[in-house]
Amino acid sequence: DYLGCLPLFPGMPILITKNLSVTRKVVNGACSTMHDIIFCTSFYLFLHRCVYVAIPASTLQLPGEDTHIVAVFPQPYTFSYFSDHAGKLCITCRQVPVVWRWAFTDYKAQGTTLNKIIVDLVSARGVQHAYIMLS
Repeated sequence: DYLGCLPLFPGMPILITKNLSVTRKVVNGACSTMHDIIFCTSFYLFLHRCVYVAIPASTLQLPGEDTHIVAVFPQPYTFSYFSDHAGKLCITCRQVPVVWRWAFTDYKAQGTTLNKIIVDLVSARGVQHAYIMLS
């Protein structure tokens, strides 16, 4: 079952989803490309230990790597879930803070320049959302 799994592969266009280093321009919304993935195995699962991404705007450079290659590590995320049986649960997971660059929300796209887009105006929850998608 791959529910909730984001397949990653080298060359994949991605966006960073968390401010990791503002001064080095490794920030939420930074356009980047997946460079390499380092896995570890646990109970027959492949877990992301680290991903290397190319961020052209970044001022970081890893020793022995090309310019603008940045190591991104899994970050903890906590959310609440209410269960009728157990009540309120706080769940913490670790994931690499990236999303596919070709599928993101209207607010994630705000302020970016995109050459080609497909916009789902039917799902817009109001005029403001439609405006954000088209601006």
